[in-house]
Amino acid sequence: MVFDNLGGRIASHLARHWSRYLMYGATTAVGVAAAALLHRVPPTRGRKVVGHLGFIAVAVAICMLAPHDYQDVIFSPTGAAVAGVFFPVLESMRAVCSVTEEDDRRWLQYWLAQASFMVATSNLEWLVLNLFKSEAVRDVWFHMQVLFLLWLQLPWTDGSTLLYDTITKPFILPRIKGIAGRVSDSSLINTAWAWVINGSHLYGLYFVFVLMPGVVEKFIVDMVGTAYPLLASTVAVTTEDDPEDDTQWLVYWCVFSLFHVFASIVDDALDWIPGFHSVTLIVWLMLPFTKGADRVFRQILVPLFNMRADLIKKDAALLVKDLSTKLPEAKRASVSSEIAAMFGAAQPQSARSKSPATTKPGKSE
Repeated sequence: MVFDNLGGRIASHLARHWSRYLMYGATTAVGVAAAALLHRVPPTRGRKVVGHLGFIAVAVAICMLAPHDYQDVIFSPTGAAVAGVFFPVLESMRAVCSVTEEDDRRWLQYWLAQASFMVATSNLEWLVLNLFKSEAVRDVWFHMQVLFLLWLQLPWTDGSTLLYDTITKPFILPRIKGIAGRVSDSSLINTAWAWVINGSHLYGLYFVFVLMPGVVEKFIVDMVGTAYPLLASTVAVTTEDDPEDDTQWLVYWCVFSLFHVFASIVDDALDWIPGFHSVTLIVWLMLPFTKGADRVFRQILVPLFNMRADLIKKDAALLVKDLSTKLPEAKRASVSSEIAAMFGAAQPQSARSKSPATTKPGKSE
């Protein structure tokens, strides 16, 4: 059977590659500490030359001085996937859970640049590495990928915002905004969603993927997971009067990117499972009817990263905004009072007893 001796296969894989995963673990620990510090650094929109010069100096020092074993792990396909996802996912989650809207737009701009870059490099990677069968070319290729992804996201370089302001916004968006909008609103797309949402079709997609080679599966998953979301994110980033679509696609990129990194890390151990790179999950994540990414985000990622309180405050802020924009003025006061009563009822008894509104006249606290 397919899953016979699964534990043995995984154990054998870990025994052969334990040093690699140990290196990933150590790098992740360093990344967690660095992310806490980077969060405090304000973004520069890529306008400070000294930030770019400092980044180049540090990159050259790492390439020249870091041990080769370490570089082989970090500057690799998995290293590129992790470098482009780890810090941006944390910051994107903070952006989604914060009341302000500007940080949502900034990180959506990053995902536009990151996804476009990864799609381009994934299609060129096979050609480059097979055309130039040289270890030196391979090293340069993956060094370039990792360093460019870091340049896009670090606050003192802020390359994604710089690219958006200088290239994407003035030259690309005017040309593709109309196309992206038509594709996003197309009845053909909506018909496709309605077709795919049928459970039998999702099962059909899975069984089709079972028959495909793993390389083909991975390619299709990458294309499906980035092509339409890129168009939809382009529409979102150009509609400044509707921040909700920014949040929707920011949530999707968080979930999809983590899935992509997980698949990259365990690919060698689990790619023998038929349909491992199944497009079914990706379709479920992006479907507007299922809102799979939002479910994963709220039910798994938010509790995992201890951001539930922040998300509740964000939802409360959106509720206040809806009260002021979507209700007639005559109903706002009564609805606000009802909501306030609900929040009051949700408070613990001890908190309500200390509230001035519940303190009896003539008695001091």
